[in-house]
Amino acid sequence: MTETEMQRLADLMLERSGKPGYFSSKVGNRYTELSVEGGVGYVTATRDNCNPLGILHGGVYYTLMDQLTGMAAGCTGRAAVTLDANISYLRSARLGETVRCEVKAVRIGRNVLVYEGKCFGEDGTLQATGQFHLFATGAAAGQAVLPPQEPGETEQS
Repeated sequence: MTETEMQRLADLMLERSGKPGYFSSKVGNRYTELSVEGGVGYVTATRDNCNPLGILHGGVYYTLMDQLTGMAAGCTGRAAVTLDANISYLRSARLGETVRCEVKAVRIGRNVLVYEGKCFGEDGTLQATGQFHLFATGAAAGQAVLPPQEPGETEQS
């Protein structure tokens, strides 16, 4: 894939991830940066995603990192699925706090992609880390593969 095709794919995934009906919108995740090299996303701790103690549920950290790594891997033009993930929970966001997550590519192989994620609190404190191994499926590198269009969505030139 060309750089332009990869960026177009990243832009499309960012746009779609924020639309109602997608899983990320249901859990409150917001993504602002995306490329094959990584991405940045945010989530705010609300009653809907906190546990009964008023702290952000660990699954929300996992979801934030997992979706970012999957979308970043998808920028290669190949669908990718998580093979395994290892998460370390270090601190917790409290109700009302916003978490920033950054994922970075460690290795982009022919079949396996490895990403590391870090989630930070509003004060910059490291709250969670993760390492994700993804398996690339679908089209071979070099073929432009866009997710299916949604009804009413038009292809941009």
